[in-house]
Amino acid sequence: MKELKIGEIIQQHFPLSPRRGTKRWVTAERRKNYNPHHIQNVATETDYHRVINLAKSFMQPGETYFERDYKHDQSEGLFGMHCFMTSTFYWRLDCKFTYDYCITLAFNNCPYEDAIREYLRAYPLDRAVLELDLKAEFDDKFKATLNIQQGYIHIH
Repeated sequence: MKELKIGEIIQQHFPLSPRRGTKRWVTAERRKNYNPHHIQNVATETDYHRVINLAKSFMQPGETYFERDYKHDQSEGLFGMHCFMTSTFYWRLDCKFTYDYCITLAFNNCPYEDAIREYLRAYPLDRAVLELDLKAEFDDKFKATLNIQQGYIHIH
């Protein structure tokens, strides 16, 4: 007689639906009747990618970076949209529960920090960016990202 484990019993009698929730940014896009909100989200995402292009313009040839688009990736959570990370700069775009796009930022002795900070002064980045203090663990976080996210590592 086969012995059933608790997990097997639960899965057999109460199977989980393979369907995942809808990404928050998809729902935010569908709410176009909230025009000012939609315009702010589009501007935030556009400026987010402009900062990535700015950061890439400062990168040295051969420099390694992580970049992943989570918008259509169902393997990760419902809030993430995009992430970019170098050994000195962290930049992530998410859609909050309130359908607002928000950006998380961190620096680690970044040589182009002043140029990026100048860019953050303008709307909508002046209100959409949250800065984290990751100085103590930044190097470890970057190394772990390179080890775990191997399919999304690029060389400039």
